[in-house]
Amino acid sequence: MQQLEGIEGIQRKGLVLAFLMRFKQICNHPSQWSGDGEWTPEDSGKWAIADVIAAKQEKVLVFTQFREVTEPLSAFLGSVFGRSGLVLLSDLQAVVFPTWRGPET
Repeated sequence: MQQLEGIEGIQRKGLVLAFLMRFKQICNHPSQWSGDGEWTPEDSGKWAIADVIAAKQEKVLVFTQFREVTEPLSAFLGSVFGRSGLVLLSDLQAVVFPTWRGPET
């Protein structure tokens, strides 16, 4: 917080946004922020809840804005649910839905 003292305007807003992004990464999984590569389920409540969902034989749909978490998360969920899932990334160039014809006019 000492970094915020004496900073004003757009620089202050940028610093606040940078801290918010760090907090989001830590809440997502501490390994994402630290870069230690461990990705242990016990370190993240979001990951630990997968066992509860699997025990109830329920399904799960996960969204994340952080691409770097998709591979370790997919591997972890595959081990919990006993099969791999589908990972869709936002960098897809084109997605075609042939049955959709657009809005009715």
